[in-house]
Amino acid sequence: MNKVAIAFLTRDKVELSKRTIESLLQPDKFDLWWYDGSTTSAAQQLPFEYHLNQAGGWRSNVGGGPDAAVAFALTDLLKHYDYTHIGICENDVLLHPDWFGSTFQLFDRGADEGLDVGAV
Repeated sequence: MNKVAIAFLTRDKVELSKRTIESLLQPDKFDLWWYDGSTTSAAQQLPFEYHLNQAGGWRSNVGGGPDAAVAFALTDLLKHYDYTHIGICENDVLLHPDWFGSTFQLFDRGADEGLDVGAV
């Protein structure tokens, strides 16, 4: 288990999910957890194409809209696991393949300037 987790939030939109997840498949850097609220069978089957149980997992039937999904994912990850950092990525966000290092440099940059950075 890594010390960093990324919650990937999806609801249908299979093509967007396929594009977005590619830059999130980095099990050597973080655990990926897929939180899905899809109602179509194609979207509900999509997580099974990726082997998330090696570094993370999958939760289905996540409902209540995007705000509720964020709250559910954060609560789930904070309650059940010992992560130092948790990120949220929705399926309509396309990240650069090297996004992880640049993002974590922001924590260090804040610390170098005397800030206790809690979120970037």
